[in-house]
Amino acid sequence: MNKILLLGYSGFPLSKSAACEKQKLIAKAISLEPQMKVEILNNISFNDFKYDRKGVFEGVSYRLTCLFSIYPNNKVSKLLNLIYGCLNEYLYVMFSTYDYIIISSRNSIYILGHIMIAKLRNKKITLTMVEDYKSMNLSSSKISNLKAKLYFKYVLKYIDGVFPISTLITQEVIKTNYKLPFLELPVFTNFENFKETLKVDETDYFLFCGSAGYFDTIKFIIDSYTILRLKSKLILIISGNKNQIEKVLSYIKDLPTKNDIICKSNLTYRNLVGYYKNSNALLIPLNPNVKDAARFPHKIAEYCASSRPIISSNLGEVKNFFVHEKNALLINNHEIKELNSLMKYVEENPVYANEIGKQSYELGNEIFNYRNYGVKIVEFLKKI
Repeated sequence: MNKILLLGYSGFPLSKSAACEKQKLIAKAISLEPQMKVEILNNISFNDFKYDRKGVFEGVSYRLTCLFSIYPNNKVSKLLNLIYGCLNEYLYVMFSTYDYIIISSRNSIYILGHIMIAKLRNKKITLTMVEDYKSMNLSSSKISNLKAKLYFKYVLKYIDGVFPISTLITQEVIKTNYKLPFLELPVFTNFENFKETLKVDETDYFLFCGSAGYFDTIKFIIDSYTILRLKSKLILIISGNKNQIEKVLSYIKDLPTKNDIICKSNLTYRNLVGYYKNSNALLIPLNPNVKDAARFPHKIAEYCASSRPIISSNLGEVKNFFVHEKNALLINNHEIKELNSLMKYVEENPVYANEIGKQSYELGNEIFNYRNYGVKIVEFLKKI
């Protein structure tokens, strides 16, 4: 029996973030393989209620290493919780029994701590890479510069393998360390969650789901929706802190089409899937920059599983997997009129739009279904 530890992302098992979901699905994919055991370590909890410090969630074993399962309110307790959680995690990794580590983090100091432990114990350690490091770390502070130097000079030198999410990130890895083994892991989801037919309160709408922190993307969608009148409504299912959500609501409140734009938050996953599956089309335009070209939004896998047409951008990994008017509708120039015309096209051609949605599902079930990656991950780990 081989055991794999998954580290580096806080909030499991109850966080609804894409990073937490990917970590869970990697664990579930590996668990499908014979003689493989997985455990996720969580060094910080962000919940406001108590839960078991260790247990099994959706078939995945987890362990909480910080002091409190309830996230503390005062600064001293938060700092104590953080320090204890990290030290306790390091000690557990130092003395427990396992064979491989998969770590999900951009914090080079934290990663190097685990690399040193792995080297001392002669264990293999790998890193999931879901974002371009440079475009996501633009701060000029001394600590940020130090972390960047450590990341490119030491992390990518001493890590045993990486799981890039995109071709662009793979190319950056090769530039830094061409000998480093890699296995590209795209976005994936659990297609079983999308088989049920679910009813929702709304009909005849386009839908975007994502963080309110991506305000530029949300503004682009709203502006595209309002520039020329559409028959359908626009639903924005957004998450984020109070200020981020208020910024979106404030932008909408004075628009002439404000009554046709509906914002929703805090949906159950089952209800969210229902909104996906009943939409006219699912929106996920990307910004024409390195940051968006390198990332691969988790929502795209969920959109495919929903069997609805996807409207996105002919950029990055989307360009590598999707073909315009075959399994998606793609904008080329990031112009609001272009996105509006594709939404109009869906309204006027529902039969053809449904066929695009079906082709999207076929592509996703083959490439973005987590069940198809357990063997690949295990074989990669055993080869490095």
